[in-house]
Amino acid sequence: MRYLASVAVLLSIVLCAPTRVVSEDTKLEAPKFSARVQVDLQCGDEIMRSDMSSYINRELRSLGDVTVVDTEPQWTLHIIAYEMKTKGGQPTGVAVSLVVTSSGKQFAEDVADVLKRAGAAETTIKLVTEDISSMVRYGDHLLQTGLRSGLKGICESNVSTFDSRTLEPARKFSQRRQDILQQFEKYQKESKPSTPP
Repeated sequence: MRYLASVAVLLSIVLCAPTRVVSEDTKLEAPKFSARVQVDLQCGDEIMRSDMSSYINRELRSLGDVTVVDTEPQWTLHIIAYEMKTKGGQPTGVAVSLVVTSSGKQFAEDVADVLKRAGAAETTIKLVTEDISSMVRYGDHLLQTGLRSGLKGICESNVSTFDSRTLEPARKFSQRRQDILQQFEKYQKESKPSTPP
């Protein structure tokens, strides 16, 4: 119930935002998109784990707007990998499971930033964001198998899928947010009463 109340308050503030007065000197700009990603990799084979960590981190950094972090991530890649074997112990390939989660804390910070720009009171911001910050969202799940010699390709495929399914929508949302803020700024300038000569 508290979450529903928070959502209702947030919607009412967003819908009323254009009627609020923001200082003429306030520049409404959303920060450039960047992603903080943590890699949680579990694998009993240390050589395989080391190789995978190198492949995944390199692919993430090659995206250009991703920073690999150990704390305070926006998204976490939970990866479990193991080598498959026959009953006789002969290797047959590898299996890699990837689960993507996102932090509610980052979403709460984004919501708080928007509300502050709209002139909301601190008590209102706290009411809306306190429940959101503790949430964890499960966003995607992949399971891939293949030969151990193809491990690099599996890692590249996982990062590519994470980029297209998770990061690209987030980039578009960030751009949309910037467009909305610019429209709001334009609305304020156009609706400002003209000063009589």
